[in-house]
Amino acid sequence: SSLVSAVKTALSPPAQRYLLVGIVLISACASGVVNWVVPFFIRVHHLPLSQASVIMGVTMGLGLAGLGGAGALFHKIRDKDPRYGPFFAAGIALTTAAATALFLLSPSVWGSVAGLAVVGFRGYSYAGPIWATALNLAHVQERGTRAAVLQGITTFLGYGAGTWTVGRLSDLYG
Repeated sequence: SSLVSAVKTALSPPAQRYLLVGIVLISACASGVVNWVVPFFIRVHHLPLSQASVIMGVTMGLGLAGLGGAGALFHKIRDKDPRYGPFFAAGIALTTAAATALFLLSPSVWGSVAGLAVVGFRGYSYAGPIWATALNLAHVQERGTRAAVLQGITTFLGYGAGTWTVGRLSDLYG
């Protein structure tokens, strides 16, 4: 199909549009954390670059465990009832948002590190469940095109504009 028809098809079901908005927002938050966590620790907690970088590397490395664990748990939940899949992804997003608030608002370095560790562990575990849900809404013949369209939009708006937006907000509000 043409790109225009692929985009129309990908965005036609309301559930698909809601998932896309969710993926874009989560991607914007994720790119903001990954790209601004080191300057945050330097500016707010006055850590040297070497310590801030190690904290970021270790806490974001926890994402590998979270990603694999969430995928396995998602399959068990979805196999019981496919309707639970989106709620599982939403639960991940909400707990990650709460952990992000702890990371950003904690007055202590260790409170921020604890919040960031949860963000690292949970932050990317949304990917498998939310993408599986999005692609299950498509016909088998359209899944590749749907994935490409959604990933293109997510990359441009979520990762591209998200990093800039977080940096701009940081400059405006400190």
